[in-house]
Amino acid sequence: MLRIIFCASALLCACSSLFISQSLAAVYKWVDEDGQIHFSDKPPAQRESESVTIKATPSTDAASLEQRRKTQQETLESLTQARKEREQKSAEKAAAKQKRKQDCDKLAARIAHSERINRYYRYGDDGEIIYLSDEQGDALRQRLKSQYQANCS
Repeated sequence: MLRIIFCASALLCACSSLFISQSLAAVYKWVDEDGQIHFSDKPPAQRESESVTIKATPSTDAASLEQRRKTQQETLESLTQARKEREQKSAEKAAAKQKRKQDCDKLAARIAHSERINRYYRYGDDGEIIYLSDEQGDALRQRLKSQYQANCS
């Protein structure tokens, strides 16, 4: 990762030095017949143009280079931290999605099971079996289906 950043920085420096040397050359400004303003390093052949002076960038000294390096390092650390946070959020999102899928699969299995059985029952406080009425069984099936539609559709 650092090698890529170093190579990109070196390429940027090389390109900027070419740009600086180009910017020190003469620049001409002229207006065409449509009123558009143009800039070029060569004066136009049949138009009147004016020479434009471009301010050169200040030379870089050791202090400014160190400041730039420090700024780049801070930016790199900031981007690395942001990437880690995005990866963590993505992992949490994937885990939540997986848990939801498992919960929905369990609920679908309960619905399928409820369609196959005729009678529901529960255990009372003393351990005896208490059978539910058909209306209570239908209400339970409907509640399962509603939960599935609300959470899994």
